[in-house]
Amino acid sequence: MVRPGDLSVSPAKGEIMASVARITAIDYDPPGRDIRGEYILIRNVGSSDLDLRGASVRDAAPARPHSYTFKQSLSSVPLGGFVRLWTKTGIDTVTDVYWNLAAPVWNNRGDTAVLRDATGAEISRYESVPLPPGTDILRTAVPAFWQVTPDYDAYWSGLDRAGPVANVVVVPESWTEFAAIDSDPQETFRGLATARIDRLKTTNGTVLGYVSTRISPAGPLRPTADVIDGWNDLSKCNPPCVVRRSRMYGVQPWFDLFPNIDGLYFDELVLPETSIVLGDGSLDLTAELERVTQFRGWTVRIDPTTGADHRNAKLMILAGQCLDERVIGPDVDWTLLWEDTHAKYRTAFAARVGTNNKPVPPWWKNPAYRRKIAHVVHTASEPESRDAVSLANERNAGHIFVMNQRGRNGEYNNLPSYWDAEVAGLSSYYDLGFDPLRALRAAHRYAVAKGKLHGWPNFEGAWPPSGHMRGMFLLEPGGHASVLDVLPSLMKDPISQQPPALFDIPSLWAAADAYAQQNGYATAIPTFEEKRTTSGTAMRLIVFNTLLPWLQPKNIPIASTYQKPTFSEPGWVIRNVNRVALQQGFKASFPAFNGDRCYVFDQSAPVVWEDVPTAVYVQQL
Repeated sequence: MVRPGDLSVSPAKGEIMASVARITAIDYDPPGRDIRGEYILIRNVGSSDLDLRGASVRDAAPARPHSYTFKQSLSSVPLGGFVRLWTKTGIDTVTDVYWNLAAPVWNNRGDTAVLRDATGAEISRYESVPLPPGTDILRTAVPAFWQVTPDYDAYWSGLDRAGPVANVVVVPESWTEFAAIDSDPQETFRGLATARIDRLKTTNGTVLGYVSTRISPAGPLRPTADVIDGWNDLSKCNPPCVVRRSRMYGVQPWFDLFPNIDGLYFDELVLPETSIVLGDGSLDLTAELERVTQFRGWTVRIDPTTGADHRNAKLMILAGQCLDERVIGPDVDWTLLWEDTHAKYRTAFAARVGTNNKPVPPWWKNPAYRRKIAHVVHTASEPESRDAVSLANERNAGHIFVMNQRGRNGEYNNLPSYWDAEVAGLSSYYDLGFDPLRALRAAHRYAVAKGKLHGWPNFEGAWPPSGHMRGMFLLEPGGHASVLDVLPSLMKDPISQQPPALFDIPSLWAAADAYAQQNGYATAIPTFEEKRTTSGTAMRLIVFNTLLPWLQPKNIPIASTYQKPTFSEPGWVIRNVNRVALQQGFKASFPAFNGDRCYVFDQSAPVVWEDVPTAVYVQQL
C-alpha cells in the first residue's frame, strides 16, 4: 500500500508506478518575473540511479524549439532523487542545473516539455496547463533565523535553490541588534545583511523582519509604543556593548536600519493560553489587534527622515490555533495558525482556547484565505514531512514549512536535512495543488460534460507515462437519483446545528445527508456548486431515492483506516473509506461525514470508473 500522503500510486490498487525518469512539474508562472523562478522538475522514479548525461529537454514550439542537453559532468540522480532545470543563469550543482537563458521558455498559457535520452528516444512528456483561478502550488514561509556569516552559507544556498517556492522569508531580530551596535565605520554587518535581503527579494519573494510582541514567551504584551517605535534590551549584549542607536528592536528600527525590508512578522501576537474569553464566548483581542492597527497606521506614510515609502509594507502574525476570524483580516497579509510537532499536527489538529481544544472553525477552511494561512511543523522525519505537506493541502494552508529538529532553545536556526525534497514536493501542482474542494467541483463538472448525472473523486493519483491521472466514480443518469437545489437555510450540520458553508466539505456533506433523510430520500451528495433560484442562491445536491437494492448505509471506522484521517482532511476520508469498500468487494462508496456513517454501492450499481488526466480535471475549473 502507498504511504500516507504519497499520491504517486495506481488509482485502483495503490501500486507504485515503475519508470526511470519523469518530468513531474513545470513552474511556468512563478511570482514576479518568470525568468527568476522558472524551472522544470525531473524525478528519478525508477529502481536505480539515473544517468541523464546527454539527455535533452525541449519545448513543443513547432519552429525553432528551445532545447537543453544535460552536460557530461552531471552527477547521476539517486533513486528517489530529482534535478531541477532552471531557465535562468546559474552555477550547476547536484540538484540544480541552469539553461543560462535571458528570457523565459515555458508559456504561461500552457506548454509541453519533452525529455529524450541520449539516443533521442522520448522518455517523458509533460503538458503544463494554466492553474485554475485562485489556486496556486503550495509555498513555504521560512523562519530563517540565521546570520550572514559563512557558517550559514549552506542554508542561504538552500533558499537560493528553493526560489519562489520559499516566497516568504522571516529574518531574525538579532539583525537590528547587530546593526545597531556595529562599531565598524563601514558598518560591515549592516552591509552584508542589506545585501542578503536584496538577494532574498530577488530569488525568493517577500522578506519580513522578526518583532517580538511579548516581554517574555507567553508573557504580557509589550506596550504598543515599544512595538512600533522600538526598544532596547542591553541584557542581550554579552559582553557589554556600545549601543549606537537609542532603540534596537521593533518596527521603526527595522525600517531605519534596513529600508529594503518588505515588512514585519509579529511573533506570539495571539496565543491560546493568554486569550481572554468574554461572557458570550468570543475572544477579547483588543490589545492584540491594536498593534496591527497601529502598524498599519505607521506604514501609511513616507518616512520624513529617510524618504522611504512604507505604504506597501507587509505583515505576518502568529495567531496560533485562534478561533477568531479577525486575526486574518484585511490588515494582515499572512497568519501563522499552527506551530507544533508533527505528532500533534497528525493527531491533534484543532483550534484552542487556553488549554482546551476546540473544533476547527469554518473560516479555517475558506479557500479565500488559503494563500494567507501558514503552518509550521517541526520534529518530523522525512516521511513525516511528506505526510505534513499533504495534510496542509487538505487543511487549506497555502504555506507549509516542515523541519526535523529545531536548534537550541527551540530556535529555527537551520534547514531540514530533507529540504530539497520538501521543496520538490511543494513544487508539484498536480500532486498537491489540487485542494479537495476544487477536486470535488471538477469531478462533478467533468461528469456532467460526459452526460453523467454526477462524479466524485476517490483522491488517488498516478504517474503513468502518459501523464498524471486521477481516479473518478461516475454516476449514470436515471430514476435512481436526481438533481435538487436546496437553500442553505433549510439544511443544518447535525453537529453544530448551523447552516453549512459551501466550502466546508464535511459540514455540507453531513447536512445534505441529514436533509435527504428528513425529506424522504436515501441520502445525498453535494456538488459544491451554487445555483441561483427564484428563492435565492441554493446549493446543488444529488439526491438518491429510497429502496435502491445496490445502495446501502454502512459504518466504516474511519479512525482505524490506514491513514486514520479526521474530518479536517476530507479528501483523505474519501480515499480511505473507498479503499475499505473496495477491499470488501463493493464497487464504490462515499462518507456521510457524520460519525462513521458511509454509503456503499454493490457491483450492480449504475456507477462506472474512469481514470481522468489531471490536465483535464483542471480544465473543468
